[in-house]
Parts: sequence; structure tokens; C-alpha cells
Amino acid sequence: MLFIAALVGANTVLCRYMNAIYARHNGLPMSTLANYVTGLCTALLALLIMGDPSAVQPVGALTFRTVTMFLGGAVGVGLVQILVYITPRLPAFLSTILVFISQLGTGLLFDFWLTGAFSPGKIAGGVLVMLGLWHYAWVWKRAQEDSPVDRKA
Repeated sequence: MLFIAALVGANTVLCRYMNAIYARHNGLPMSTLANYVTGLCTALLALLIMGDPSAVQPVGALTFRTVTMFLGGAVGVGLVQILVYITPRLPAFLSTILVFISQLGTGLLFDFWLTGAFSPGKIAGGVLVMLGLWHYAWVWKRAQEDSPVDRKA
């Protein structure tokens, strides 16, 4: 299981950088569209193979559940655009931690909003990760300031 988790993590970072390179050559909107269509087709194929094929049929009435599913797609497009934009500008570690913290915070907000549940353990974990991220960024900035720079006198 650890090996599979490591492969999934490596795949995530690799895909993020491949999307950034694609966006540099073809533009951010085209990169987002290609990424989203590929993900949608893969998800539908997996659903048809592993899940209930009747779940792919269009929904008749708009309920809270169907609206949130459609909004999830819109949010996904926005997040893909943000990730493709910031990937070349941040080190892989920082962008991965940023995504992790964002997902954790959003999950906590949705848990509280939908169920009223509050998880002090998850908040404490998120705060610890944020402190680690802050420390890493602070050390990285100090190392950049202390590094010798070619200056012409």
C-alpha cells in the first residue's frame, strides 16, 4: 500500500508539471480543457466498468445533490487553472503542501456546514502542517538571501 501511495503522489506531481508545460505551449484555457475532458472521460469509464451504469444517466430534477455535483465540476475547472498557473512559480513541495492544506480546510468547512461535525484533531494537524510550511518557506527565503550572487562592481 505504501508503494501505491508513493506512486500516486509521484503521479500527481508529474501530472501537475506536465499540465504546466502544456499550458506554456498551448495556453491556460486549452490546458484546463484538455485536463478536464481527460479526467471526465476517465471517471465515466471507471464508473461504467466498476459502478452502476445507470448512474451515468442524466438527472431529471435539480436537487441540492445534483447542483453540488455540477458546481463541483465548475470548482474543479477553477482549481485546475489555479494549479496550472502556480505550478511553475512554486517548488513542488510547497505547491503540494498548499493543495493539501486547501483540501483539508475545505473538507473541514464542508463537514461543519453539512453535518455540524467539528474535528479538533484535523484542525490541529492542519495547523501543524501550516507551521511546517511556514518554517520551510522561511528557511528557503533565508537560504536565498544568504547565497552569493554575482554582482558587478
